[in-house]
Amino acid sequence: MNISMRMTNDGVKVAAPRYGFTVNLKDNCWILNSIDKPSQPVISANNAFPLLPEFSEGKLEATNLTGKMDGRFHKLRLSAEIIKPCHGKINCEIVFLDDRLVVNGWYKLEKSHGLAYWNILSHSSHLDTDEVQAYLGIHEKKDKINGRTWAPSNVELSTASHNWTYAGGLPRVVFKKGEWNFCLGGTDIAHDFGLELKSQNGTIEHFRFNYGGMDFPYPAEAGEVVRSPRFQILVENSNSYDLTHAAFTGAMLNDGIITQKRYRPENLSWRRPWYCTWADQMGISEAETAQEQLGKQNYQAIKDVLTQEMVLNVAKLIRKENLNIGAIIIDDGWQDFRGDWNLDESKFPDMRGLVDELHGMDFKVVLWWAPFTEESGAAIHNKPGFITGPIPKYKELNIKTVDYTKAEVRTWALKMVNKWFSNFPDGWDIDGFKLDFFVDKISPFTHHAETDYRGEERLWKEFFAQIDEIAKRYKKSPWALAMPYNPHLIPFCVAVHSEERFDTYLDYLPLRCGMCNTVIPGTWMAPHFNYNPEQVPDFIRAVKKVGGIVQVGKLISPNVTPGIFNEIKELLEDA
Repeated sequence: MNISMRMTNDGVKVAAPRYGFTVNLKDNCWILNSIDKPSQPVISANNAFPLLPEFSEGKLEATNLTGKMDGRFHKLRLSAEIIKPCHGKINCEIVFLDDRLVVNGWYKLEKSHGLAYWNILSHSSHLDTDEVQAYLGIHEKKDKINGRTWAPSNVELSTASHNWTYAGGLPRVVFKKGEWNFCLGGTDIAHDFGLELKSQNGTIEHFRFNYGGMDFPYPAEAGEVVRSPRFQILVENSNSYDLTHAAFTGAMLNDGIITQKRYRPENLSWRRPWYCTWADQMGISEAETAQEQLGKQNYQAIKDVLTQEMVLNVAKLIRKENLNIGAIIIDDGWQDFRGDWNLDESKFPDMRGLVDELHGMDFKVVLWWAPFTEESGAAIHNKPGFITGPIPKYKELNIKTVDYTKAEVRTWALKMVNKWFSNFPDGWDIDGFKLDFFVDKISPFTHHAETDYRGEERLWKEFFAQIDEIAKRYKKSPWALAMPYNPHLIPFCVAVHSEERFDTYLDYLPLRCGMCNTVIPGTWMAPHFNYNPEQVPDFIRAVKKVGGIVQVGKLISPNVTPGIFNEIKELLEDA
């Protein structure tokens, strides 16, 4: 590494191939700049520690700030004595690499206290950037972009936005300055409530990891060593945000923080196109609702039309017409209630028999499951501690969620997972899951009292790992199709999809796949089926062009004409 470090009268100066970094111990500040413009700092921080805790009991005050340089290993250790809100010790270690800095902080206080935030930039710090970018989105038809950008004059964002398409939001942002991109964010599995940034005209109001805020701070015990998120600043000479994020994720791979997805030969069978029942459930129920189900809610009507007979009839049609489809997703409607997940035997009298028959027709069978959701009428409401909420997004509707922070709830759910994957006589022998409705996940505001629960990503990773372990007892190559664009879920999520079911504009698909490749490298992209029959052929062409897995959703709906059906058949041949 071509890095120079030197002590000055005031602190430490570091020069790396792509950046310059200075800590001024005398004035209690640090600055960061691109290597070609040392006199134009991109970040001018009013805090010497790049990670500084903020407590609910009051502002941190420290004294005896010192720095110890290790030039051999390019490390800098900062230390200080905490005097308020009580006595303690704080440390910060910065590791300098050619293209990035890695920061870890930790502290210990003599008294119990509440940790509200880990601040990256203190109030009134200065940011000199041309643009700010983050991977955030919303679950709407207009959501066709692979991220959002802000003018530096007015920035306010949180990666804990609890949206659907990008759940969970990556705790990182990019500051663009000229030809340089500065990507700042957390790399370990989140134990915080997201990365928050608010600035106006270059002046920082806050830039921090939220640990519950002043209302629900993390409860730290007296003498507990509290560690910060692992924080990384990566500097890229690039005009592409995707390439910068790819480099950030690549650094996580190189450091062993995440693992690369590696497919075995048997995994490749999942590359064949899939059929999902949901779009046909929509198409059929719309006709039936108009004729036979007046007065019923449309959503319930969509679920009502899904039956064992419907699935089998579609499967027979696919094979009769020689459509190149290798998997069938049985979507929402096979269960009695969301939350209970018992088989509705009035519609599916023999699930194992159905799965065996589909396997005999050379289909893989995927079951739709929304593990966080529940609905009124479900017996799970009578199980103490199994439900929490309401979810802030749906507070007015009093929609709640299953509480997977409880060990007994996880045990209950994993017992069902075992039955669904099991090839024993009482099992269903399914091959994979389509995991859905992560918008209904737990939010910080519903679990402020749970000390073991400090962010959904960590809970997801543990839960996914347990599901994956059970599935692999029975399947060499179990399948998980899900929404979260989270690098920590790479080992357990074979493919991700996104929301483009209604769209007629398809030019954004390369952007989505680009985001997929930068955030979760090696994970396949499977754009969601399209609801518009006349649009499906163009949709299939677009998915094939970007190398995604084709999902087909409408084959038997009334508005699927013979011409469209035959065009779909032809396009699937080499998909």
